[in-house]
Formats: sequence, C-alpha cells, structure tokens
Amino acid sequence: MADEQHGTRPAGRADADANGGAGGCQFPVGPGGQTCGRPIERSGGPGAPSRYCDLPGHNRAKAFAARRALQLAAAGGPPVGPGMGGDEQESAVPERPVTDGRASFGALLARFEETAGQTQRVLADQQAQLGAILERAGEVARTVADPEAAAYEVEQVQRETGVRLAEAQSAQAAAERDAREQRRRAEQEAEQRAQADDAAEQALREVETVHAETAETIARITAETDARVAEQTARAEQAVADETAAREELERVRAEAGEQVTSARAAAEQHRQEIEAERDRVLAERAQAARAEVEQARAEITAAADERVTAAEERATAAEQAAETARRDAATQIAAARQEASEAATARTRAEADAAAAERRAGDDRNAAEQLRAELAQVRREAAEERAALRQEARDQLAAVLSRFSTAPDAEQSGTTGTRAPSTSRRGRGKTTE
Repeated sequence: MADEQHGTRPAGRADADANGGAGGCQFPVGPGGQTCGRPIERSGGPGAPSRYCDLPGHNRAKAFAARRALQLAAAGGPPVGPGMGGDEQESAVPERPVTDGRASFGALLARFEETAGQTQRVLADQQAQLGAILERAGEVARTVADPEAAAYEVEQVQRETGVRLAEAQSAQAAAERDAREQRRRAEQEAEQRAQADDAAEQALREVETVHAETAETIARITAETDARVAEQTARAEQAVADETAAREELERVRAEAGEQVTSARAAAEQHRQEIEAERDRVLAERAQAARAEVEQARAEITAAADERVTAAEERATAAEQAAETARRDAATQIAAARQEASEAATARTRAEADAAAAERRAGDDRNAAEQLRAELAQVRREAAEERAALRQEARDQLAAVLSRFSTAPDAEQSGTTGTRAPSTSRRGRGKTTE
C-alpha cells in the first residue's frame, strides 16, 4: 500500500523534486507544477539544503498552503492566482493538516477495508470508488509525512500561543493596576481617618472655647442687668418721693377739690406702680431669659443675640424716657396747679375752673398711663417674640452642632481596629464637655 501511495504522487510534486535538484526555488506559483525557480543561496552548513529563495513568504509553511490552494483550484474550487496573498491561500488550508490528516487517514483506512469487503459482491461497480479512496489516502499520507505541513501547523500553534500569551500579559497588567488602585484607596482612607481625628480634636477645643466665652458673656450680661435694674429702681424711688411731695403740696393748696384730685392721683399712682411693677417683672424675666439663652447659645449666635438684646434695651430705654417725659409733664402741671392754687383765695371761680382743668389733666394722665401700658404690652410681646426666636435659633444651631459631633464618631467607627480606640476616647471626651 505504501508503494501504491508513493506511486500515485502528483506530477507537480515530481516536478518540484526535479527542479529542487537543479537548485531553483520550489515555491509553487501556478498550476501544472509551476514554481518560482529563483536561485537559492547555499549556506554551506550541515543539514538538508533549503528548497526556497530569499523572497518574503517563500518557506515550507507558505509553500504547503499555496500547493493545497492550487490543488483545490484544479479540483474545481475557487480560483487561486499568483497575485493572491498568503492569508487568502491559508484560508483554504486546514489549520492543523498533520493532526487532521492523521485522524482522517484512520477513517479512510476503515472505509477502505469496508469498501474492499463489498468489492467481493460488486467489484465492477466499486472499482472507480476504490481508486479515488486510494488516491485520497495517498494524499493524506503524504500530508502527514510532509515536513512543510508540519512547519505550517507549528506556525499556527505559535501564533495561537502568542495570542494567548498577550491576553495573559494584559490580564496581569490589569491585576497590577487593580492592586495599585486598592493600595491608593487604602492610603487615602487612612489619610481621611487622620483628618477626621484632627477635626474631632479641633471641634472639642472649639467647644471648650465656646463654654469659656459663654460663661464670660453670662457674667457680663448679669452684671449689666443688675446695674440697670438698680439704677431704674433708684430712679423710680426718687420719682415716687418727688411725686408724693408734690401731691401733699397740691392737697394742702387745693383743699376744696381734694377728693377729686386725690382720687385722680391715687389712680395715677396705682397705674404708675403697676407700670413700674410690670417693668421690673419684664426686666427680671428678660435677664433670666437672657441667661438661659446664653447658656444654650454657641459662638454662631452670640453676635445675633447681642444685637437683639441691644435692640430690646433701646426699646426699654425709649419706654423709660417716655415715662420720664410723662413725669416731667406731671411735675409741670403740679407747678401750674400751685400757681393756680395761690390765686384760688381771690378767685373762687378760677379755682373751680382750675379744678376742672386738673380733672382734665388727670384724665390726660390716665390716658398717658394707658398709652404707657399699651407700649409696655407691646414691648412685652416683642420681647416674648424675640425670646421665642432666640430659643428656636439656639435650639436649631445647637442641634446642628450636636449633629456634626454625632456624625464624626459614626465616620470613625468605619475605620480599622487600630484607629477605633482613639476615636472612641475622643467621642467620650466631647460628650462630657457638652
């Protein structure tokens, strides 16, 4: 069988061997066994001489692919010309001709044996089929034993190996990049934890400073409030003394209109006392509210609280000035009443007119007292609104400060075990300070 296979070699292969003996390039370039024919440079080294010239692509692997493509074209496949590239020729050639040839050779032998058994019955009809099978088996055997086919398969394997090696290198580079990115993130997280620790310590220092400033502000406001209350009390006592003396003088001079004037003065005195009591109570409440609000306030609301307290004091001062103006008007009226009383002995009618005028003035005093009471009520309402606004603002800002202090420990808890203990210590110190 081997002799038959070697005996059925195509003419192109025989011509190629003959040309190879003549020293020309054996790379197939056309049908009918046409080869390149260019001279081959001999290296003079050991081993079999080369069968191909120095043109690019003229080697054993490319020659095998070109020869198979020419055979397919001769058998009725797609035409292949000498101008077609090596990639187009390789598309018609299996990637592993030796391996595939071995597998197909065994299948062909099995098929040959089966067909040979059948030839005993239908020898005449199967003679052509046996010849074709033998020819195909010879081609496969030549392909398996052809070093050019082996070189072609080695080249394909090397190409696939290169692709896989490039993919492995790319995966390794990606893994290295991921490792560097994770290392960078770990360093960044450590830096952020250190910054959070510094921020917590700074916040604790700021809280201690706020407590000291708040205590100083409370002491200052308390001293100022006590001084203002003492001053206003002295002024009120002096005004009461002056008004009492004037009232006694007026009662002595105007004995005839004493009951009406006394009633008017008693009402005015009662209104004045009520106003002074209400003023003292408002001042006391305002001082107490200021102390309570200052204890809860922080550095963010100190300026606003001072401005509102100043505005309230200005309004209180304006109310006091209005009361002082009313007292001066009353003193002026009392002096006028004395002048009129000195003339009462000679002009009784004029005294009665003066009594009527005094009644009108008493009514004016009552109206002024009512107006002062209304102004005082307005001041109380404004003071209550300001206290409510200050309390709400203090609560909001205190809640914001506490929220910032509470979020800082939560952020610290997500750190490593090595940094958790210092963070817990700082949180405990911050809560004790508050």
